[in-house]
Amino acid sequence: MKLFTRYRILNATRALVSEVGVERVTMRGIAKLANLTAPAIYKHFRNKRDLLDHVIAHAFDELDGEMLRGYHTPSAARGLRTMSDEVLRFATRYPKLTEMMLAPRTIDRKPLGRLEVQVERCMQACVMRPAPSGDIALLLWAQMRGVLSRRRDEPDERLRAAFDGAMLRVLRPLAEA
Repeated sequence: MKLFTRYRILNATRALVSEVGVERVTMRGIAKLANLTAPAIYKHFRNKRDLLDHVIAHAFDELDGEMLRGYHTPSAARGLRTMSDEVLRFATRYPKLTEMMLAPRTIDRKPLGRLEVQVERCMQACVMRPAPSGDIALLLWAQMRGVLSRRRDEPDERLRAAFDGAMLRVLRPLAEA
C-alpha cells in the first residue's frame, strides 16, 4: 500500500508539473490530485524539493529507457542519431517536465552514460575519431541541454531544426577525416 501511495504522489506531481509548471506546483495541489492530505505526502517525502528530485529521477529513468533504442540499431552512427532523436522526442512530449529536468544541478548521469557508451561504439566503428568518450558525451549532452533549455513554445519543427543543426556542428569535426 505504501508503494502504491508513493507512486500516486509521484504521478500526481508529474501531472501537475506538466499542467502548470514547476513554479506553480504546491503540496496541496499534489495532495488534491492524488486524493490524499498534504501531511500524508510527508510520510513519503521529506519536503517538496525531495519530491521534485524523485520526479526528476523517474523522468531520467524513462528517458534512459527511450535512449536505449539507440543500442539496438545496426549502425553505431545511426544509434547515436536515434538517441538524440529520443531526447528531442521526450522534450517535445513533456516540455515542462524537461524544463525541470534541465535545471542546473540536476543529476543527469543516466543519459550521459548512455551517450558515452554510444560514442565509444562510434569510435570502435571508426565513424568518429578516437578521443576521450566521456568528454565527447559530455559535449553532446551539454549541446542537447543547451538547445532544449532555450525552447520557449517554439514550433516543434523549429526546435528540430535548431537541435539538428547544433548536433551536426558538434559531430562534424569529430567524424573520421
